Amino acid sequence: MRSAGPFPAAPQAIHSSDGRVYVRWVLHRDPEKACSVYYARPYVLEVPASGAGSDLGG
Repeated sequence: MRSAGPFPAAPQAIHSSDGRVYVRWVLHRDPEKACSVYYARPYVLEVPASGAGSDLGG
């Protein structure tokens, strides 16, 4: 992914409350399925506004 960028901005609808975009990507050992974007799913991480859960790093 590092050499494939830069990427356009993600749609605002998939930004989490902390402003980031999260993707769950299942990697397979099978060469035909390995790293396929078919197995990548964006999700919205709900982070409370109070700052709880701020241990996400960054």
